[in-house]
Amino acid sequence: MNFLPLIEAKRDGRALTDNQIKEIIAASTAGGIPDYQMAAFLMAVYFRGLNAAETAALTRAQVLTQSGTQVLAIANQQPQNVLALLRNL
Repeated sequence: MNFLPLIEAKRDGRALTDNQIKEIIAASTAGGIPDYQMAAFLMAVYFRGLNAAETAALTRAQVLTQSGTQVLAIANQQPQNVLALLRNL
């Protein structure tokens, strides 16, 4: 992922798309963004802020990532119950 354009966009006050925010969360969760780049991005967000759509997309991406991680944790703890969990969705 080329993260620099997203840092620059936020630094310049441009809004990020839902897909860009999803990519940021996915890459960050996977460890694909160096700490210094994430720090620069968060500083840009701090100074420029997020609009309502960006905030909603960020929250949605974080919740989906966390829920996916939680389902995997449950699946690893109770392999036989995974199918029952998925059938109830």
